[in-house]
Amino acid sequence: MSRSLVRQARSSGFTDAQIARMSVGGKPLAEAADLRGTAATIVVSPNGTVRITVPGPPMGKPRMTQRDKWAKRPVVLRYRAWCDRVRAAVGDCLPDAALVAEVNWTAYFEPPKSWSKKRRASAIGTIHRSVPDRDNLDKAILDCLWRHDSAIGCGTLRKLWDWSGRLEIEVVLDTLP
Repeated sequence: MSRSLVRQARSSGFTDAQIARMSVGGKPLAEAADLRGTAATIVVSPNGTVRITVPGPPMGKPRMTQRDKWAKRPVVLRYRAWCDRVRAAVGDCLPDAALVAEVNWTAYFEPPKSWSKKRRASAIGTIHRSVPDRDNLDKAILDCLWRHDSAIGCGTLRKLWDWSGRLEIEVVLDTLP
């Protein structure tokens, strides 16, 4: 939902009228706010651990094809906008993937508004057992934070219900010389 998506849509051959009808996350693409000001909490501890909290609901990586390079499906546009938001929130505080020992993350999801108040309250703190799948979330997180994420081979993953959607990432750096 950054301005780069509008530029990308224009370079793909979409007219301004078509861009005006596109929406990402329920907001018109042309009117979406720039995400560089997304407030994230980043804590770097002396023992080599970086803790990052990114506000907003997490998103799993969708299945993409070669056609998605020119035929912009809404789910792919939403995913790319989410990755832009996470990258902008994290900035350049993460080391190279070769220096990372493990990546642990917890994704918090808001219960749907369609649920009753009692059901929403009872879901808080319990395991989130619906889509997106945790492997798609892991793929999305690692792919948007590191270009060469194949060096990361260890970590724990959790999906929980909470009153506010957010993503909490803990990056443990390798202590070997």
